[in-house]
Amino acid sequence: MVSDNPKTRLFNEARQVRCQADDLLKRLQDSKRAIEQRCAELGRSDPMTFVTGRSSIDEAIDAAREIIRRSDRLLAESNGTQRIKPRIARPEPAVAAQ
Repeated sequence: MVSDNPKTRLFNEARQVRCQADDLLKRLQDSKRAIEQRCAELGRSDPMTFVTGRSSIDEAIDAAREIIRRSDRLLAESNGTQRIKPRIARPEPAVAAQ
């Protein structure tokens, strides 16, 4: 049964967006691993990482984590005492270029 309560509807939509952000984070991390592996195979480094110390995918991963953290906090606040178990994927060690 779908609720006509606007607060419930918004809460459910927010949960859906949070799940999408979690999926995005996982895909970004998978892509980062693939890029680092490919760079290592080619004996190259990412130019952005070389210049700034961080790649654009690192920035995107951080942004996705922040969206998840904020979503978790807002969802918990809007749902009273019920907490949503954080599923934030942790950073993984970088693949060393060879």
